[in-house]
Parts: sequence; C-alpha cells; structure tokens
Amino acid sequence: MRIHETYFLIGAALLVLSILVGFWLGKQGAPYKMLPSTLHKISAVGGIVLFVLAYLKLSKQATLPSAMTTLSIVTAVLLAAAIITGAIISNRNTGEGIIIRIHNATSIGSVLSLIGLVIYYLRHT
Repeated sequence: MRIHETYFLIGAALLVLSILVGFWLGKQGAPYKMLPSTLHKISAVGGIVLFVLAYLKLSKQATLPSAMTTLSIVTAVLLAAAIITGAIISNRNTGEGIIIRIHNATSIGSVLSLIGLVIYYLRHT
C-alpha cells in the first residue's frame, strides 16, 4: 500500500469518528461536554490534514485529472465552511439556529465529496 493510500484510509477513519461523535454531541445537546467536543475537533482536523497530505503526495506523482481537482476544491470549500460554523457553535456553546443547520449540511456535503474523491481515485488508479 502506497503512503498516500494509507493517509486516505486513516483520514477517512478519523472523519468517520468525527461525524459519529458529532451526531452524539447533537443528540446530547448544549452545553457540550469537553471530552467528546475535543475528540470531535481533533479527529476532524486530523482527518483533514491526512487528506491534504495524501492529495499533495498524489499530485506530485502524477498530473491529476480536472474532475479530481474540481472535486478537491469543492471539498475544501465545504470543509472550510464546516470548520468556521463549528467554531461559531463551539464559541457560543449552543446547538440552535441556522448555524447548526449550516454546519450539519456542510459536514455531510464534505463527507460526500470526500467519498467521491476516494471512489474517483480508486477507479482511476
């Protein structure tokens, strides 16, 4: 297994963990407990870092198709929106309003686009 594939797999596992903990946090409601909230944040950031490293390593080895580059940009925008809205939620320590809905939508959208990236990669390598 190549190193970027390992990064993809571990990154995916961390993001799945982040989503599961995020769902649990949503069910528990505000105020959010420190340990699960921290686990949610660290696993999300770790997953994102590993996906970026995998993408950079892969892009150095070969010219990436425009579809993969476009999907990567969409993913990055969605992840940035999820991080920003997550920071607002964490700062306010509330699970109400439009911000939580935007956070949920961008989190789900980013995961779906990451899944699309992985599927595209697996089919074209």
